[in-house]
Amino acid sequence: MIYAVSDIHGDLAMYNHIVRQLNKDDTLYIVGDTIDRGSSGITILQDIMKRPNVELLLGNHEWFLIMSMVFGSECIMNTWISKQNGGEATAQFLISLPSIEYDNLLDYLLSRKICEQLVVSNKKFTLVHGCYYNGIEDITEFENSKLVYNCLWDSELLTAISDKNNTDIYIHGHVPIGNAGLNNPYLDNCRYIDGGNIFGGCQILYNLTTDTCTYFKNINGKIQSKEVKNSCII
Repeated sequence: MIYAVSDIHGDLAMYNHIVRQLNKDDTLYIVGDTIDRGSSGITILQDIMKRPNVELLLGNHEWFLIMSMVFGSECIMNTWISKQNGGEATAQFLISLPSIEYDNLLDYLLSRKICEQLVVSNKKFTLVHGCYYNGIEDITEFENSKLVYNCLWDSELLTAISDKNNTDIYIHGHVPIGNAGLNNPYLDNCRYIDGGNIFGGCQILYNLTTDTCTYFKNINGKIQSKEVKNSCII
């Protein structure tokens, strides 16, 4: 099976629960925003780095980290560590790492793609955190460009950019679906898989193979799940 999840935002308990669902032949794509808001984003990244069947695509919060810690933008750093964006705990944990772990993590992030395209069950999927723009699939590692910025910060859900690129299904995170007035991830040929877990919603695990979603919600310390298809309601 091929799965996708997004916007884990430092929730280690939820991340651990999701990776425990994987069989050895499964692959999980994390469509950005593993870090910030929650306190365990760096721990999650370090675990992802060890797993050959988990692929990270960058989100706008990884962009914050890279622009702050690699490109040295003080302005972006101040925005990143603000209460609104929740990057302070991530930054503090990162700079406390031994130098070799620090360097390895930054090198890993710089090597990550923004977009992944693959064929599953005879359907072409395009996975990108915010919004697809032509040419992003050709960028195989991070670059400080307007194209990368737009794909991580714009939202197909909010701006309805519709360059279809011969893709059957687009998978996006970035904006919690409740913020856009949706009660499920299915809209036309898009799957919006940010359920707003870190804000009290749920974590959505999307199965590309079967076009189904599993919702995970932490209720009083116990993670409960519900599998749904096409007409799912949070």
